[in-house]
Amino acid sequence: MSQTSLSLWSSTDLIPLWNPAFGQAPPALIPFLLPGENVRPCVLVFPGGGYTCRCESYEGVEICEALNAAGFHACMVQYRVNPYRHPCMEIDARRAIRTVRYHAKAWHIDPDAIGTLGFSAGGHLVCMTGLRFDAAEPKTDEIDLVSARPDSVCACYAVTMLTGDKVCPTMPENTVGDPADPALCRALSAPLIARENAPPFYIWHTAEDQLVPVENALLLAGALREKRVPCELHVFPHGGHGLGLAKATPTADQWFGLYVNWLNTCAFK
Repeated sequence: MSQTSLSLWSSTDLIPLWNPAFGQAPPALIPFLLPGENVRPCVLVFPGGGYTCRCESYEGVEICEALNAAGFHACMVQYRVNPYRHPCMEIDARRAIRTVRYHAKAWHIDPDAIGTLGFSAGGHLVCMTGLRFDAAEPKTDEIDLVSARPDSVCACYAVTMLTGDKVCPTMPENTVGDPADPALCRALSAPLIARENAPPFYIWHTAEDQLVPVENALLLAGALREKRVPCELHVFPHGGHGLGLAKATPTADQWFGLYVNWLNTCAFK
C-alpha cells in the first residue's frame, strides 16, 4: 500500500491563507491504498488534537490500517492546526476530498463512495465536510472544480457544538480565535446547521466522556433526524475521550466493526 505524503496544493503560493511564519508543513494527505486494480471505496481519516495538534498514530495511521484490513482504501489528512484558525482547516478538508475524487480513477477508488472519518476536533471537521461541503472558497486549479461533498461521515467522540453549555472549553477559541465570535460559533455548530441533502452520518460517543460531553452526539443525531438524514448513533456506557479504536474499552471496542457494517450496508451499498 502507498504511504507517501502528497501535498494538497502543488505550491504554497496556491494555498489559501498560507502563512509561512507559522512554521507548519503544507497540508497533505497520506494515501493508504490497497494493491491491485479493484475499484474500492475510500475513507479520509482526520485525527483529533483540539486543532492544536494531530494525534496521527492512534487516530490516524492505526485507523487507516484497520480500514485497509476491512477492504477499504484510506487516506490520512494532515490539515493545518493552530495558530491557523477557521476557515483554514475546512479549506484543507474540502481540498482533500476533492483531491481523492480527482485521482479516483488512477487510484482505483469509487468516486461515489468517498467517506470522511474524524475524531474529536477532527470529528468537528468531518461534520463540517458533511454540512458545509459547498462553502464558497477560491478556485486555485482544476481540482477545486471537483465536488467536495463526502458520501458518508463518521463522527467519533466529535465536537459538534461551539456554543451553549455542552462545549469543550478550548474549542471555540481554537477554532475561530480569541475572543470567539458568537455568531461564527453558531454557524460552525453542526446541530444548528443540519441540512436535508447531507450525506449519511455514523456517530459514536461514550457517556463518560468528560472533555466533550455526549450531548454533542445526541444533539447532532437529533438535528439530522429532523432533516431526514440517515444516521446511526451509538453511545457506549464506558470510556473517556481519545480512545481511537478503543481496543481496551469494553463495549466501545465495538464501534469500528459496527461502522464497517454500516459502510457496507447503508453508506456504500
